[in-house]
Amino acid sequence: MNTMVDPGKTRELGWVGKSGWAGAGTTLIAMNLLVLIIGWCCPNDILQRHVVGLILSMLAAAFVYGFCRRTERAEQAQSQAIVESTDRTKAQRSLLKQTYRAFFASATDGFIVLDDDDVILEANPAACRMHGWQVGTLAGVNVRELIGPNSLHQYRVFKERDEAAGVFRADAEHLRKDGTTIEIEVRASRLRLGNERRMIAVFTDVTERNRAGQRLGMLSRKALMAQEEERARVSRDLHDELGQLLTASRFELGWLEKHTSQMPQEASIALQRAVEAVEQSAHELRRICRGLRPPLLDDLGLEPAVRLLTQDHEDRTGMRVDLESHVDESVAMSNEISLCTYRILQESLNNISRHAGATSVDVTLVCGETELMLSVYDNGKGFDVEALAAASGVGITGMRERASLVGGLVEIRSAPHHGTRVVFRVPLTTRSGEETP
Repeated sequence: MNTMVDPGKTRELGWVGKSGWAGAGTTLIAMNLLVLIIGWCCPNDILQRHVVGLILSMLAAAFVYGFCRRTERAEQAQSQAIVESTDRTKAQRSLLKQTYRAFFASATDGFIVLDDDDVILEANPAACRMHGWQVGTLAGVNVRELIGPNSLHQYRVFKERDEAAGVFRADAEHLRKDGTTIEIEVRASRLRLGNERRMIAVFTDVTERNRAGQRLGMLSRKALMAQEEERARVSRDLHDELGQLLTASRFELGWLEKHTSQMPQEASIALQRAVEAVEQSAHELRRICRGLRPPLLDDLGLEPAVRLLTQDHEDRTGMRVDLESHVDESVAMSNEISLCTYRILQESLNNISRHAGATSVDVTLVCGETELMLSVYDNGKGFDVEALAAASGVGITGMRERASLVGGLVEIRSAPHHGTRVVFRVPLTTRSGEETP
């Protein structure tokens, strides 16, 4: 069994410690000095030889004494250094603890510490105020009382994670003490203190930020709808005004063909070219009007409008377009989602004709009870998706913005020499009851 001995106690043991040996050396020197004096006064050879031995003994005792004194001073200095180091460590720990407490108390984000039984062990003032509790009253409360019913599954997912999984991030709905809800951004992690498991969570109230985002999204939707309304107005004006003029011109040219059979061949050829130009202009005008605002989309719905759009693209570019459509007619779809789907397909086909160098396009439209999915694949030259993300064009950005406004997502998959696929997905439960103005 080992026994720890305090250095201070050792010095108190007299002869046992280094100080005891130093005292013995001092006594030995004094005795040898006394014998030396006596021997020196007596003219005897034996005594004189004994004096020489005593001189050597005195030198040895002096060496022992000096060594013991140096050792004792070194021990004293070491003990003093240990004491000063311990005091300094205690002061640093105290300062660190005070700093942590000050940060914990003054932080604007909420901090809570949980045990493995979901009980809050500690909560800073921001966390208390955020949830409508008085400062210092959240300790001992089960954290599930603060989590909204729609977000409890996120907490279960977090608890099932391994301690080494890193920081858990999620947007959650929390409950205030009065029952009102707040939107929280949660960052949490698990750790082990000795044999005890702990959970640390940081809360940021993002209610106002999300509301501002919703207001911005509403403004964006209104701007988009205003743009669509303007397109529809321009389409009607072109169709009603310019279309009628072209139709009247065609009738006049037709009358001229019937009543000028005796005109020279050159004039007949010029007249025929004028008729073809008017007919081509009328055809292009109808195509432009459909591009601005497809009447089939308003009159018959999404699927007929998609079929006409793909057929027009095939006729105009000579590119083979295969359409596969599975649309449940009983599913209610908002005009906003229908228009967004049509515009994303329109932009995708325009990008293919301008950049892809493709010979065929596969379009798939699937509409079920809960989700609409549009896929557009071309066998063109493809591109680097990461390079596209670094320098996204207006068309791609516009598609993604349109998708986000209806709660959807646009995903682009491509690789050099392997074609491109654009996939648009949107849940039909999101704003399904809203109608386009």
